Amino acid sequence: MKWELLQDDKPTTLSPEYTNALAASCNELEIDYVHLPSKSAHDALIAATSGVDTAMIFVPSKRGLSHCPEEMTALDDIGFSARVLYRTLKKLLT
Repeated sequence: MKWELLQDDKPTTLSPEYTNALAASCNELEIDYVHLPSKSAHDALIAATSGVDTAMIFVPSKRGLSHCPEEMTALDDIGFSARVLYRTLKKLLT
């Protein structure tokens, strides 16, 4: 076996204002959450490194699989994330 490091990207810091608003929304809705650093090259990474305030909501997928045909997210989890997004947008836009 040969080991070769192909990528060593560091997590990008997202907007504290936005991530705190997301956390507050989760708390108000009594939805468990964790702050999760992501090394994925999402659009949010590009936006955040370009000076745009950015945050992300990760929604659980069955067996942790994402960006593949086997990805599956429970409808309840999609609903929870939509409620968090709605509440957070109300906080940030009012």
